[in-house]
Amino acid sequence: MAFNLTVATDTVVINLQATKDMTVETLKACIAADLSISSESQVLNFSGTVLADNAATLESVGITSDEMLQVTVLGSGSGSSSAATAAAAAAAAAASPALEALRTNPTSVGSEETL
Repeated sequence: MAFNLTVATDTVVINLQATKDMTVETLKACIAADLSISSESQVLNFSGTVLADNAATLESVGITSDEMLQVTVLGSGSGSSSAATAAAAAAAAAASPALEALRTNPTSVGSEETL
């Protein structure tokens, strides 16, 4: 059964249809198709946790209907370690008051909005 999932970058918020057995890798592919951000450049953050395991299902990481994910886009050629990148992505997501407001009040989000 499909459910709604809100995905936010620093500038755009979109709604996607997802299923509990969808993998993080498949979700990244959907985001790539909608936002033209390569899967390899995406760091997904859900409730303060970076989703680093591309094989994990949405259900296994606790994502259910009407949840919000933050997407941090990595710059090309950053050269930083994946642990440092994950920590930076988590810090960036936690520091965004606009995204926190959207997370706590998702009904104000249309199908696509600019923050």
